[in-house]
Amino acid sequence: MNDLVSTVARHGYLLTFAFLFGQAMGLPLPASIAMIAAGAAIAAHTLVGTNVFLAAVIALLAGDIIQFWLGRYTGWALLGVLCRLSMNPETCMLRAAESFYKRGKATLVIAKFVPGLNTMAAPLSGSMKMRFG
Repeated sequence: MNDLVSTVARHGYLLTFAFLFGQAMGLPLPASIAMIAAGAAIAAHTLVGTNVFLAAVIALLAGDIIQFWLGRYTGWALLGVLCRLSMNPETCMLRAAESFYKRGKATLVIAKFVPGLNTMAAPLSGSMKMRFG
């Protein structure tokens, strides 16, 4: 246990960034556990809260921007790759696309809070040629 605590204390910002960036890129990583560990390190005064917050925001924004542009240039092919990881790939793509067609940009506001849709939101908006920015 002490090894884990010392690793988080030494490399907490990098671990936070790596886990959140990986999750934003579609990798099945436990980013919420990384954030809990970072929160525990903040409570123990081994990490600074504002720095963890900045690392998290930069990681998520960088991942989403890259996914958006990958979706813009690869179209539905990237979505097929992301949906291949789900239990039912065809339903995955259809549900995500249907949600975007029905609700448009409002879907992006809630996408980060819906499991499954959070990974699909950025590349789907890119493949649907939504305006960046």
